[in-house]
Amino acid sequence: MKMNISTRRGILAALLLTVLMLSSGAAVAQPATPGEEIDYRRDSIVVERNDAEGYVKLKLGESEMIVKYGTEKNPGEIQFASIQTRYLGIADLYEDGKGYKKRTGIPAQTIMWQKVNGVLEYVDSN
Repeated sequence: MKMNISTRRGILAALLLTVLMLSSGAAVAQPATPGEEIDYRRDSIVVERNDAEGYVKLKLGESEMIVKYGTEKNPGEIQFASIQTRYLGIADLYEDGKGYKKRTGIPAQTIMWQKVNGVLEYVDSN
């Protein structure tokens, strides 16, 4: 099976994202307060790869990592982004005249973005 460079980049980017996500703190669920109804477990892993647009996206619970690498027709810089959601606390929501509605978390997102302007590839033909 012959793979073009775009397919190889996509596969490598997906593997890199998986390793980074699972080795970082984003893959660890935050402990829930005993007796609370908020579920902090990270139980879904979604990998989305789009070779036409040149990106790979990995979503693990509420955390997300993206690698945008461009295509052969539209080459561009390599870009990395990660979005991590943490909870600052818990809020009780009330409706006017109806009282208590529900309890929910107060989210805060940390966003990291980095762009690599150029990459040099060396192939030893010896």
